[in-house]
Amino acid sequence: MNLLALEFSSGKGSAALFLDGSPVAEHTWGPEERRHEHSLDIVARMMSKADCRFEDLDLYATGRGPGNYSGMRIGLAMAQSLALPDRKPVFAVPSGEALAWQVRAEFPDQPIAVTGDARRGKVWLGVFLPGQNGLEQQGPWALHDPEAVRATVPASAVWVTPEWPRLEPIIAKNGWEDFSWIKESRHPSATGVGERVLARHQAGIPSDPLTPLYLHRAVA
Repeated sequence: MNLLALEFSSGKGSAALFLDGSPVAEHTWGPEERRHEHSLDIVARMMSKADCRFEDLDLYATGRGPGNYSGMRIGLAMAQSLALPDRKPVFAVPSGEALAWQVRAEFPDQPIAVTGDARRGKVWLGVFLPGQNGLEQQGPWALHDPEAVRATVPASAVWVTPEWPRLEPIIAKNGWEDFSWIKESRHPSATGVGERVLARHQAGIPSDPLTPLYLHRAVA
């Protein structure tokens, strides 16, 4: 399985190329590189260096959030645009799921809580528990009032966020200092997204909807 994976939901964008089911290249870039404007050029150079053509790909993978409003839309739009000429399928997974599996490599036996600032006085949250298949999500991605979060997450959970600077004041305000935090921003990667897509695809689990994982209701 040859696939191109894209991930733009956080402060760092990335693209990864998988050949025969294995990652062979990844490029990561931050806001200082104006990631969305040059992402197509970066992907083209990465594939050229690997001597891979777009028609050689079997699948396009993309993260769908939760996270940055524009980034989620751009990743999905870019994957679908690249897939269209050769009528290749696009497969989406939550970016937060990819991040949870990345963190699992460091904390294989602990629950993992992936969270971020959802604005409007809310946080978004997904909880993953160790299971027979590695990690199993406990319920859907959801919005929570910060003061009610403690009751929804196991006390032994490791907490991770792609936006640590924004979470620090929320942590202090709500008395979350006793949670087991990874005290830095951890970003979902395109390689992580690609690995989750391959695992789901091989298990016969369908793609998530090809839409951003918005949790707030739309407002006008």
